[in-house]
Amino acid sequence: MRVMAFALLLVGILATNASARIWTDASGKGKVDAEFVGMEEGQVKLQFRTGKVVLLPLGTLSEEDQKFVKGEVAKQEAAKEAEKGPPDRFTQAINQDPTNPANYISRGMARTSRKDFDGAIQDFTKAIELNPQDATAYNGRGLAYQKKNDLINAQKDFNEAIRVDPKLPSAYKNRGENLRKLALDPKQSVPELDEAIEKWQQYWNYARQSNLKVTPWQPLNATKGDVSRMAALQQMAKIDVEFSERLVRDYGDWGHGGGGHGGWGGGGGGPGPGYVAPVYGEAAAAPGLGVYPPQCMKGEKITLVANPTLLAQGMPSEAKPGDKRAAANGPKVAVDSCDFYRDVDGDGKFNAEADQFLAADNAGNDGFTAEVSTDAFPPGPQSYFAVPRGKPGSGSGASPEELLSAAESLEKAAETQKGLAQTCEAGKAQGMSPEQSKEIGQNQESVNSEAEKVAEKIGQASPEVANLLKDAAKPMKAVKNLMNTAASKPGEACKGEAEKACDKAQDAVAKLTDAAAKLREAAEAAKASAKENPGQAPPDAAAGLPTSGMNEILAAAPIGARGVGGGGGDDGDDGDDDEDDEIVIERATELVEDRNYDDAVIEYDRLLKNDPDNVTYLRDRAETQLLRGGYDYAIRDYDHLLTVKQEPDADLYYNRGCALLAAARLEEALSDFTKSISLNETWSLAYNNRGVTYAKLGKYAEAIADFTEAIKLESGNKLAYRNRAMAYKKLGELGKAQQDYDFVVKLEREGTPSNVQ
Repeated sequence: MRVMAFALLLVGILATNASARIWTDASGKGKVDAEFVGMEEGQVKLQFRTGKVVLLPLGTLSEEDQKFVKGEVAKQEAAKEAEKGPPDRFTQAINQDPTNPANYISRGMARTSRKDFDGAIQDFTKAIELNPQDATAYNGRGLAYQKKNDLINAQKDFNEAIRVDPKLPSAYKNRGENLRKLALDPKQSVPELDEAIEKWQQYWNYARQSNLKVTPWQPLNATKGDVSRMAALQQMAKIDVEFSERLVRDYGDWGHGGGGHGGWGGGGGGPGPGYVAPVYGEAAAAPGLGVYPPQCMKGEKITLVANPTLLAQGMPSEAKPGDKRAAANGPKVAVDSCDFYRDVDGDGKFNAEADQFLAADNAGNDGFTAEVSTDAFPPGPQSYFAVPRGKPGSGSGASPEELLSAAESLEKAAETQKGLAQTCEAGKAQGMSPEQSKEIGQNQESVNSEAEKVAEKIGQASPEVANLLKDAAKPMKAVKNLMNTAASKPGEACKGEAEKACDKAQDAVAKLTDAAAKLREAAEAAKASAKENPGQAPPDAAAGLPTSGMNEILAAAPIGARGVGGGGGDDGDDGDDDEDDEIVIERATELVEDRNYDDAVIEYDRLLKNDPDNVTYLRDRAETQLLRGGYDYAIRDYDHLLTVKQEPDADLYYNRGCALLAAARLEEALSDFTKSISLNETWSLAYNNRGVTYAKLGKYAEAIADFTEAIKLESGNKLAYRNRAMAYKKLGELGKAQQDYDFVVKLEREGTPSNVQ
């Protein structure tokens, strides 16, 4: 190189071209003056004043000269590219600064908007060549590929964008959208996603298994290993979109894109490259009261499904009127039955006397559900209540006879109060002696005491009357205080106190009389209700907090409404019947993710209408019924599955066992878990849930044996350790229980996954 450089230097001394450049070799010692002509066969072409042309390898020049050559080449390419299209501002920017990747990204964005996807891909590729660490270039090219329906290359680019910049919101959003498209197009498969899909199948199964772990020894419910590729991709997409939204909240729309392009694009992705799946906690709980369908024609039947777990949370064994702390913190009684009502006045508040009683479910062993007709319902939005009840005698309600007795007590108290008012009336005219004042005060105290007893007795059954008596107590106490003052200044001096006491006593008479009348009305209403609706729980049963649900009753089918009446066809047929099953499944999956279990069941009903023996649809509907608390409906679907599936497997018996366990049908659940274990002796979840069933039956030794087997099969099974600890505690083996609890804490600290099958 040194010999060549010096030779060039001798020739270059004669060069006088004004556009010539001083070139330096890689060593920095040899210099020549020549004009850059271009590139030829991968080498730099230089021309001297004499006209001689020399070809040099790019690597023989200094870094500064190499950069100059690359810039000149980019200008030449930009000029050629500009000739192919309009000289817009993006191309002008490239001509002015051809080595700036942001200019190519801008033109790539514009080309994508104009649906020139091939041209956009070329621009983003050029930007990546100029700066391989520009995440927005990969993101943009991925979107252009996606628009061309080249989902495989799009996925690769979105992954690379996230690798380069893990906090670029639009890359996650775009990747999520791409995953959704991949889920619906089985012909396009990305090999590197296979492992991620398998992991998501495992994690999603675990999420579905965990949804019933609210109370001790509650079962898991899911089908092991049966989540489809489409469902897994949908879950991955959902996580990507949610993570994108979180990044926007944390960092703003632009994320970490740099160059002002970070927020461009649309679509979604998951938390980090490689789809590192988060360990799910408990799945979403079902609503307190599900109403199915959420929209129906007047006269059709609807199904009400109450969530036993939520109902049980509002079941105080002891509660006094107004004592919210006692109700919240006190011991709870089990839900024994459930009454269903319709909100007649539409105030959104439960009132047993005014609202329409619909049905009662007293079985309690298959979830609390009721099917009722809407014949007598007015059209429009409707609200419903599920009222939980405990066993008779466990609450502070009141029977019709007790309500009548309380009314009679208040009527007697009102008569006494009326007599006190008359005595005070006389006293304001002629005054009272100390003895008279003291006697009125003592009698008033007796009336006060009687009213308090009635309020405590019927407060749970009739809060309205309890509040009336609470209001009546104020004037009654005032009468007593006024009489105490009157006793200290008898005769003429106490006329003022007597006059005030008379007014207060008359006010108390009105309130006591009103309370007594309302109790008589409540007693008559209770009698009539018990006669017409013998299924209702006794009034002295423990009453929990009502939970509500809604739907809409239609007087006529809305045009185009899905699943009701017409819907897109001139003949009034439901246009959605032509939808592909995959689209319906996707919609059902999203509804389950949004905890809208009622609408999800509707979608599965539509699928099963045309294919009633489809194993996948039956299984998914059964699991959705489990999530919404409709255990009886879930059990029916599993029963059907056992008749249509040629070779029932361990998963199916396990799932039905979970439904039976949740419904407290323990002996049947025990049988199913045992059958599941006989078909798959290495499944720790089946052992865990059979142990749960034994524990609920009070057979703690058998439960411990099953929990121990589950731990042998899966050493990191935190749930089995926790369950075994509770069983040891029941047997009084506190040392062993503490060891298991300590080990659970250790597993938590180490981050050991639990029950990921």
